[in-house]
Amino acid sequence: SLMLAMSFAALITSLPFFLWEAAAGKVIVPDARGWTVIVYTAIGASVISQITYIRGNELIGANRAGLFINLVPIFGTLLS
Repeated sequence: SLMLAMSFAALITSLPFFLWEAAAGKVIVPDARGWTVIVYTAIGASVISQITYIRGNELIGANRAGLFINLVPIFGTLLS
């Protein structure tokens, strides 16, 4: 899928920078709080938001949901 290809490209692009920092001894390993934030970001903000978005589309229909898709960049900017 396209998402898998983009994730793989990001991994390949990030790998030299990680190796560079590892060679310099500057790798930061997250503590328990850091792992909690990572898991929340991966599961809470990504998976659950997609599930609720799809459910919302099912409830109001594709025609009405299409009107609100244009608001995603605006809310993304406001909430960042």
